[in-house]
Amino acid sequence: MKNRRKACSALCGEACRFGTCAPAVNTFLSENQIKGKKIYLLVCNGGNMRNTWKNFHKALEGNEIVSELDLVYPIRNGIQDAKNKVNQWIKKAMK
Repeated sequence: MKNRRKACSALCGEACRFGTCAPAVNTFLSENQIKGKKIYLLVCNGGNMRNTWKNFHKALEGNEIVSELDLVYPIRNGIQDAKNKVNQWIKKAMK
């Protein structure tokens, strides 16, 4: 994200692994100071979110978490269903 300092909003989408954020996401969040942004979080997972939201909120302190979307087994439960949920989530967030 070349111009991340200029953006006023950010969408963070990732696959939850073992009940928390993926290592690459943790590294990105720890090495890049993100403050004063409106954040939209999207997480795909296998039903074990354990500390994922808590870890995101902690890593993104100083920002406004506007919305969260949790997609459980999006491929197993149907791609079209996942697409519909994401589209509805985006429409709601853009209001």
